[in-house]
Amino acid sequence: MSDTSVWIMLLAAFGATFVWRFAGAVLAGRIQVDSALFEWAGCVSYALVAGLMVRAIFFTEGPLGTVPMTDRIMAVGVGLVVFLLTRRSVPKSVSVGTALFAALAFWRSGFFG
Repeated sequence: MSDTSVWIMLLAAFGATFVWRFAGAVLAGRIQVDSALFEWAGCVSYALVAGLMVRAIFFTEGPLGTVPMTDRIMAVGVGLVVFLLTRRSVPKSVSVGTALFAALAFWRSGFFG
């Protein structure tokens, strides 16, 4: 791949992102947050995040794919329980889930004994 094609792809990605950011800035004052379109956009964003989470847990590639699925499911499950028990605190649930995931990784590697 030549340097020119890399720069062209980078500019195309910048342009595609910029168009949507610009449109959002222009239309932000005109959008009614209780409209059906706004609710649909929220649902789509939640669906995308859920799909990416399922992909990261069940259909992993690369280094994460070497981690046993039980470890991934336990970390997400415990994080979800903490989320529900702490009145939907995202920082607490992410911290606990990440700490458990790291502890399981260290334990499986023999770090603790």
